[in-house]
Amino acid sequence: MLNRRAALGVLAGATGAALLPAVANAASRRGVPAFEPSNEEHLGLAYRKLAYSLDDRLTFWWLHGTRYGVQNNTTTPLWEMHLGMWFRVRDLADGQWEVRQASAIHYTKLGGTALLEKFDNPFTGETIDLPGAKPRANTTVYDRKGHRVSGGPPSSPTTTVRNDLGPANVYGDELTVRHDGFFRIEPTEGKRAFTVQDMSTYVGSVGDVMNPKVKNPRAQQWFNDILDFSPYMKMGDRAGTSFSRCYGRKEFRYSDLPATWRGIFESKYPEVAKDPGALLGT
Repeated sequence: MLNRRAALGVLAGATGAALLPAVANAASRRGVPAFEPSNEEHLGLAYRKLAYSLDDRLTFWWLHGTRYGVQNNTTTPLWEMHLGMWFRVRDLADGQWEVRQASAIHYTKLGGTALLEKFDNPFTGETIDLPGAKPRANTTVYDRKGHRVSGGPPSSPTTTVRNDLGPANVYGDELTVRHDGFFRIEPTEGKRAFTVQDMSTYVGSVGDVMNPKVKNPRAQQWFNDILDFSPYMKMGDRAGTSFSRCYGRKEFRYSDLPATWRGIFESKYPEVAKDPGALLGT
């Protein structure tokens, strides 16, 4: 999930601009510059510090939420999603920066804590296998303004990829930054089109973002995605979509990730769990 999101496109935050004078006064009292929502470099800095980091410390994200299916404007909760992601950031030349990251996602029954690998699809009555892939490292490079330079799925004649960063909004000392990703595979013979839209809102302290002494601030994330029914659901020609509704936090210790995610992860991938950072290399 997190790998589909890469930064890029800039919009100004009208709400943030309206609150800028109060923020400027608060920032000046702390000796740090005010955040300017219309400043592309400020936007890129906010995205890097809240979603990732300015230093190379091993850092973690978790997300927990629910997957829903939608048909005829009726929403059906399907299962719970438990995502863990870990990363390191490295500075490159000309203001660019590199993220090396890996992740693992697990599914449980609604309200459950045990790994769910098979699921009775309520739309078809068929038992399906839920996907699960061993974590692997991948690398994405960004420029100073948060624009993706390399990494992630490439565009092609049959694939459309778009990423948008912003707007950013300031509410007192709280800063929010939106990042949206769009991915579409055009239909080919015997296959249907497949579209994914990811929507993340990162939340943190504007003082931490603008303070050069704070390299890796705490942050929260609200995440939603909307996508066509995945092939593994075996929906055939049935129309409809699925979406997720998730909340998560940035953490600095593996032990602070939710117990449900850690328990399943350690059972499935014991060697990786012993040293998640080793998977990222040096």
